[in-house]
Amino acid sequence: MFSRWLFLSALTVALPGFAWADGASSDFSEDAPSAEQSDPRGEELFAEFTRLHLAAETGEPQALFDLGAYFYQQQNYAGARKWWGKAAEAGMARAQIQLAMLYRQGDGGPQDKAEAARWFRKAAEQGDAGAQNEMGVLYWGGEGVDKDRVQAGTWFERAAEAGSEDAETNLGWFYLDDSQGIYDAASEEEAALQDRYAASREKAFQWFCKAATRGDSRAQFKVGEAYWNGSGAGMNKLQARLWLEKAAQQQDAEAIAWLKTAEGTAWYTRLENWAHAALDGELSGTADCSGAPDRRHADRGVESASPEPEAVEASAVDAAEAVDAAEAASQ
Repeated sequence: MFSRWLFLSALTVALPGFAWADGASSDFSEDAPSAEQSDPRGEELFAEFTRLHLAAETGEPQALFDLGAYFYQQQNYAGARKWWGKAAEAGMARAQIQLAMLYRQGDGGPQDKAEAARWFRKAAEQGDAGAQNEMGVLYWGGEGVDKDRVQAGTWFERAAEAGSEDAETNLGWFYLDDSQGIYDAASEEEAALQDRYAASREKAFQWFCKAATRGDSRAQFKVGEAYWNGSGAGMNKLQARLWLEKAAQQQDAEAIAWLKTAEGTAWYTRLENWAHAALDGELSGTADCSGAPDRRHADRGVESASPEPEAVEASAVDAAEAVDAAEAASQ
């Protein structure tokens, strides 16, 4: 459900492969690679390794990181853990993230999810948006830390504010999910935080809309679903169709299945007529995030979402009114 890193980000060192000597001690000779005898590039590769190793011995964090990346690319994960560990200890956020991933996967040494969480936190506390999002995922799932809804929401929000697109999507899922109960608050401040991060379909809609407008297909499906059900947003079948089609165009399986099931039904045929009219310039057919209901549903007590998410373009309410006027004129 939640978006997170699959594994390591792009590394800075790109070199051809060769065999490595066993071990990754601090001694240069044990760290050094042993090129295959048939490889004519052996001297060149050894010279490059020597350059990286000498640079790393200065203790400069980027040099330490580069040597760790060099080891990682040769699948010597113990060496990568060692040198990324040195860069991480020197305070380099990127190295802290890569080291955390090695601990989480158990590459280059024992798996230790608590140690992975510790390093993710160090990078997150330095303001890295990806690490902040990861902390939200860890607290939500209780991976290496105790499950904590308030902590998960806090880290997701910090990540979203720092520019993490994954965190925006994750906040949609977070507010949609009410499976984690709220425990007794020990103080008024704690009670306020629990209330702030309680499940809310309206907040879920707002965050899914932010992700949907930047092209996230799963978020587009959830926005369409919210409009269709009137859950977290005003019931608006035209907007539901527009957002579901956006998701389907990106091969979202649920959106495609939903639209195939709907094809041929009376309401879907009418919505198609609205869309054709929109293409002819007779009414607005633009997907928006206003949360506004179709006017014909507004009198049924359907609660609309907060207007905070910005509209992409004109509201579908105008489209529905234009269709009504056109139908009345033709009678």
